[in-house]
Amino acid sequence: MGQNGSSLLQTPIIHNWIMGREPDVTYDAEKSTKFGDIRGKKFHFDGYDVEAYLGVPYARCGVFKDRFQKPVRIPKWTNTADCTKFGPRSIQQDMVWDYYLTPVPQSEADCLNMNIFVPTDEIQENKTPNGRPVMVFVHGGGYLIHSAANYGDRQICRNMCKRGVIVCVIQYRLGLLGFLSTGTKECPGNFGLFDQKMAFEWVKDNIGEFGGNPNNITAVGQSAGAASIDLLSISPKCEGLIQKVVLMGGNAASDWAVVPWQKTVAAAEVVARRGGWKGDSGDHSDLLTYFRNQPAVKCRGAIFGKSAFDRRKKGLDFCPVIDGDFLPESIDELRKKAKPIQVIIGTTDYEALLFVALGRAQSDMISLEKQLAVQIPETLPEAEELREEARGIYLRDVDSRNKVDVAKAFVRMYSDTLMNNSTIRYVEHMSKAGHTVYLYNLTYHNPASFGVFAFRMPFVAPTHCYDIRYLFGKGMFSKFRPDSNDLKMLDLMTKMWSNFSNSGNPNLDQENETWHKIDPQNPFKHLELCLEPEEKDHYQGRRAEFWRKVELKIEAFEKKRQELTFPLD
Repeated sequence: MGQNGSSLLQTPIIHNWIMGREPDVTYDAEKSTKFGDIRGKKFHFDGYDVEAYLGVPYARCGVFKDRFQKPVRIPKWTNTADCTKFGPRSIQQDMVWDYYLTPVPQSEADCLNMNIFVPTDEIQENKTPNGRPVMVFVHGGGYLIHSAANYGDRQICRNMCKRGVIVCVIQYRLGLLGFLSTGTKECPGNFGLFDQKMAFEWVKDNIGEFGGNPNNITAVGQSAGAASIDLLSISPKCEGLIQKVVLMGGNAASDWAVVPWQKTVAAAEVVARRGGWKGDSGDHSDLLTYFRNQPAVKCRGAIFGKSAFDRRKKGLDFCPVIDGDFLPESIDELRKKAKPIQVIIGTTDYEALLFVALGRAQSDMISLEKQLAVQIPETLPEAEELREEARGIYLRDVDSRNKVDVAKAFVRMYSDTLMNNSTIRYVEHMSKAGHTVYLYNLTYHNPASFGVFAFRMPFVAPTHCYDIRYLFGKGMFSKFRPDSNDLKMLDLMTKMWSNFSNSGNPNLDQENETWHKIDPQNPFKHLELCLEPEEKDHYQGRRAEFWRKVELKIEAFEKKRQELTFPLD
């Protein structure tokens, strides 16, 4: 496979990137949809063109008194809609880099739009009689931030669309407006998921007009976007919409991905109090009335504030909930009943490093011990023995005086509890249920690719969001200025992902497979994704086996405690 990976690098890509050539752009792309005609733009690369339709509306959501309801279909329009610029973002707390990377306005009423990138006939790859494969990307951001614009336009055209894949990048309501739930019919929650569902319905109904195959749709998500499409893939509401999924750095088995509805209400009360709400805690109707009378900017939350993400607690504040509708049962029950799909799932080597760099955690011995105390509670009878076993796993051969070694040990533990353990849990459940699952771990990184962000990191390594760099050619921490190895990695990953979108098989040589689907007997077998990809048997050192043991002991202890508290008659 190493040889195949090396041969993937294409001269035109090197030429375009290294010479800094930007494609010519014309504004003569037009398509008809079931809702009206749209006009986009066309990027002219060396030897091929790609059409881009930006900010295409797919639904409407209510504002003010009509907030906290499911989306409705967009009304038809008569004039040709201008889709040459990014559409408005969902309401969110601006981050510093938004002004630098994606200066796009926000709008509550008009945020439900998508970008559509369409290869033209010059591109023969993945061109079939039934239409091209379709990749629908759902962005991450903790259900609180980000937009379709974050992932660019010409980069997607130059990299994924060059493979003959149609790419759609969708937006949905975020934060309080998208995920508040009071556990009642008045505000059941999951509005952001219903937005996503309607986006996939729009794609299925209209993508044929763009040359796509409506029966070959791959949902790709990263972080909260990955958790979202995992939920879509098991929801009875979305049956038939998605044939394949790619989960990058997230899934619905993660502790942070789905929360009790009470948690969203508690977070909403904090936001309301800051805005001047004087109502009684627990008065959900009054709380909803307050938010329905506020401008949208009063409904925002900050992702890295104390009210949004805290490693000492499980779950983000505004998340999907088990609502009895979109998610009528527990995640485990829905997963058992879901129809078979094909899956790529994976992580970067140090997922949690990003959150350390953003200042939400220290990476010293004290922090490591605090993390152990959270994950292995003192009330557990074997707590100290288990903590000592964990120290042996993470601190083996670590010099406690070496800050980098200690930081790596802490980040590995943090990554396991945040992402890696749930990844293995997902792989086990899905492979045993008969789904086709491919597992990867991205170990490649370019130390120069983090820019000034590297100064906030205790060490540089592939971390959360880093895999997006080699899917779309878009830097999430700094501008994408690739060297030759970056280009090789980019070509390798786009080829694998496009193969999977087309056939469900990501292998470069589909007759001589070197990346095998998971055998339920060995859920740790994975592809190490690097310049010379290689299959290995020990995903993340098999540390999830230890944490599964801890989880079972906690479950047994809680069950016994409940039996003692509420003895059977």
